[in-house]
Order: sequence, then structure tokens, then C-alpha cells
Amino acid sequence: MIEMLARSAVYGFGASFGRDAYKGAKQASGAITVLAVLFLTIWGYRGLARNIGNRTRSEVIARVLGSVFAICAGTYLSGSVAIVVFSVTLPWLVGVHIVSAIVGLLWGRAQKRNDETSAEIELSNVEFMEANGLHDSPFDADLIEDGDGNRLRVKETRDDAIVFMVVGRRGLRAVISLDSGRMVEYSGLVRL
Repeated sequence: MIEMLARSAVYGFGASFGRDAYKGAKQASGAITVLAVLFLTIWGYRGLARNIGNRTRSEVIARVLGSVFAICAGTYLSGSVAIVVFSVTLPWLVGVHIVSAIVGLLWGRAQKRNDETSAEIELSNVEFMEANGLHDSPFDADLIEDGDGNRLRVKETRDDAIVFMVVGRRGLRAVISLDSGRMVEYSGLVRL
């Protein structure tokens, strides 16, 4: 009974919190709408800056069209809501749109650099595994094989290493050492 009572109190608190949040949002619906739609504009510019580059033509077209749609929808909706709800003038809307564009473009450029670094590390890791004779196992999607045909299953992942257990052989492990996500050393099979 005590457990049920404690659970009911928690759920009751959650329900009242949700109801209070709804009432607060309902009273400030115009401001929330403008902020949400401005975020849509920023998100569109972010996508535009992030997705132009070394992708296939169809990916670029699809992503750019999606970003342009988000920008147009955000601009139109934020302008109409702001004019109707807050009686805002056109110069103010243009200024807000320019700020949204700058924020979105800067955010997208920063993410694009991170994406490029991640892609470079991923390519380097694939080359590392090929150079060390590691490849997908034909037996199971969760396994990889080394050059000697030993099947390896991921046992543990840490910031500095990936530890594998050797399937069907007790007391053996294999370790790939990592440096900021980049594979730098393969231990081969090691007895515990």
C-alpha cells in the first residue's frame, strides 16, 4: 500500500505540473508561437550552412529544399503572428530575420566542421581495421573477425579503448586503443 501511495503522489505531482505548464503556455501562446517559429527559421539556416558540401547531388538538393522550406515557413509564420499578436513593424521583423539568419548560419558552420572531423575519423578507423585484418563476420552481424579467423564480440567500450571477447575461447581478449575516437593500436589476442 505504501508503494502504491508513493507512486500515486508522484503521478499526481506530474499531472498537476503538466496542467500548470499548459495554463501558463496558453496565456503566453503568442510569444511561444513567435519563439517556436523563429527557431524554425534558425534551424533552416543551420541546415543550409551544414548540408552544402561533399555530399551526393540528390542529398544536397533534398536537404537544401528542406532548409529553404523551413526558412520560408518560419519567416512567413513569424511575420504574420508577430504582426497580428504584437503589432510589430516591418523593419523590426526584417532585423529579427537577419539575426536569425546569422545565428543559424554560424551554428550550421560550427556543426559542419564537427561533421567533417567525425567523417575523417570514421574513414581513418575503417582504414585501420582493414590494415589490421579486421572485417565483418559472415556468421553474425554482431561479430567481427580478425585475420586469423577469430570471431570477436564487443565486450566493453570506453573513451580510451574498445575491448572484445573472443567467441568460443575463454580468457582471451582483444583491445583497440582509441585517441579521441581514432583507432590507434590493435593488441591482437591477449590472455587475461
